[in-house]
Amino acid sequence: MDDKKYKSLNYMLLGVGIFASLGFVTYAGGGMVGLLNLFTLWTIFPFFILLLITYCTTSRKTLFITTILSTLCVLSTYFYFDSLFIHPDAQGSLIFLFLPLYQLFATIVGFGISAVANFFSTRK
Repeated sequence: MDDKKYKSLNYMLLGVGIFASLGFVTYAGGGMVGLLNLFTLWTIFPFFILLLITYCTTSRKTLFITTILSTLCVLSTYFYFDSLFIHPDAQGSLIFLFLPLYQLFATIVGFGISAVANFFSTRK
């Protein structure tokens, strides 16, 4: 795949993740009023970080890693579905606090491993 296809795939994946997350926040908040709190920004923050990296990068290796991390972030929105519909609980809303933190942690670890691997592969 060329760079434009990787970027298009990332934009599509992250768009799906953002809209799915906003849908779950809307449902959990009881309607459109639920979008007016700061948890909404916190919920979509990991997706915007990956969007920014996708927009700014020119390296194919970084685009590939961003595609993998974008896929993981989109797949992790299943946990919103699980906590809201499959296993509803009084503490289910805590998923909106901790899942973005885990997504950011996975992004940092992914790019950290990539940076270390890149350092050792280019070292002479």
